[in-house]
Amino acid sequence: MADVFVAAWRHLEANEESRAYRLTLPFSALVALHRGLDGFLLVDKLILQRRGIFRNTLIRGPMSFTADPETTREIHRLTDMLLDEIAS
Repeated sequence: MADVFVAAWRHLEANEESRAYRLTLPFSALVALHRGLDGFLLVDKLILQRRGIFRNTLIRGPMSFTADPETTREIHRLTDMLLDEIAS
């Protein structure tokens, strides 16, 4: 998600701290959902699928971490927040 960092940096350079914060806050929440390697793979695949890069989120097992529907919705919500903020 290099585009998130680029956008946040540009906002900081333009003294738009509140806009940079609107990018870094949901990104930080997504990072917090990375629970070990399995969590990292799961969260990143969901983000890439949401962005239209991957068609599915299939991960070969064995997996020690899976997302329940509520966690998946939260990952999608946070990703949408980031995408909306980058687009504006």
